[in-house]
Amino acid sequence: MIYFFDPYGRITRRLSAPLDEAIYAAQANEQWIQSEEVISDETHFVFNAAFTPFPARPSSHHQWDWHSLAWVLPSSAVADAKVQGAVAIDAAAGRARSRYITTVPGQGETYTAKYQEALDYIAAGYPSDLSPYPFVAGESQPNTWMTPTQAATRIATLGGYWREVIGPAIEAARINGKDALDSLTDPAAIDAHVAAVVANLDAI
Repeated sequence: MIYFFDPYGRITRRLSAPLDEAIYAAQANEQWIQSEEVISDETHFVFNAAFTPFPARPSSHHQWDWHSLAWVLPSSAVADAKVQGAVAIDAAAGRARSRYITTVPGQGETYTAKYQEALDYIAAGYPSDLSPYPFVAGESQPNTWMTPTQAATRIATLGGYWREVIGPAIEAARINGKDALDSLTDPAAIDAHVAAVVANLDAI
């Protein structure tokens, strides 16, 4: 197998052909080397006429520099890490919410309306006329096994737990986690912080 590479040692392509045909197949500025092994351009480059494995990548933010043949942090690494971290935190908050509420379009407004209606029904003293309380009516007898009182209590209890405990906990972790990114200046520190925030949200 003939492997062609550019002046930096970057493997550009390979060709199954006798070595003496390489000179005819080479493109501008290409050199070549032969190997019986299958070599990937994702794991190796050519240096001093030999296949050389890339050294371990220090982090996902490092990029390979073909001029120095080394992993380097680009000038945008910190900004990129913060953007990626914010996205990861938001996604973790979304997963946390979905464990407690249905996150589809319009559902948030429905929960709010149901919760307020249940509170109004309870404050009115659990009246027998359910016409002003369609959500309570829809979730009680004869549609379900619950009485209107039980349905309203359940809606109010679940809504209160979300509004007073779970919802604020998720939002606090999300906002505080993202705000803390502003003061971090090292990609590794940013990654560690994001991992901790995501772990916290995943545990809620």
